[in-house]
Amino acid sequence: MIFLFCFIEYANVGNGGERLQTMDKLHLNNMQKNSSWFIETAMGQYYERKGKDVYERRPGDPGWLKNCPDVVWIYDYLKIRSYAYGAPEIDQKRVIARCRQAFGRFDVFNETECFLRTEYKGEIYEYWVVKEWKTGLYVQAKFVIAKAAALNSGRTILHTSDQFFTKYEIDNDFSVFFPVDDLKTLYHLKAWYYPDNFKNSDLKDFQVFVTREKKYEKIPWP
Repeated sequence: MIFLFCFIEYANVGNGGERLQTMDKLHLNNMQKNSSWFIETAMGQYYERKGKDVYERRPGDPGWLKNCPDVVWIYDYLKIRSYAYGAPEIDQKRVIARCRQAFGRFDVFNETECFLRTEYKGEIYEYWVVKEWKTGLYVQAKFVIAKAAALNSGRTILHTSDQFFTKYEIDNDFSVFFPVDDLKTLYHLKAWYYPDNFKNSDLKDFQVFVTREKKYEKIPWP
């Protein structure tokens, strides 16, 4: 695996990066490497192994793990490295794929999520967003386009940016578009928390929330 999407040096960023402690930077860097592994390697292996793993409860396992046997090995990979935080989610009702990581008292986080999957000429293209933060101090996001020959194949990173983009051109006839008109997607993207990563987008200027009627609406932010 090649770690292809490096975040900018914390010491030189805004977003609060200059206030991070050395150990915070270390853990965030480790989580970034895990994010790369999750996208490039684990996704293809998940579809290759799906339905073949049998889960047997082990001492110390959270109770919910028995309900998602296909991702236990991903959870174990992160737990060994001290970053497991909840169950990795793949092919769920709302989520294409999402992996959450945290360290210590859960004030350093990483969330890696696939927001779009599409096919073109027999190949798969995915739009990923990697978000990380330290509570009250620092936020950062990265936007990634990945390509795979099939669901059960490894992913190749085609493009990364620390600035949000709505369109990535594959060739003259096809582009990958982020679904910017879908309020439900924007609710989970939460661009308003990452204004420095949406400098060229108005998505940072409004917040999406869920009403009591479970409808998605937007209001100006802040």
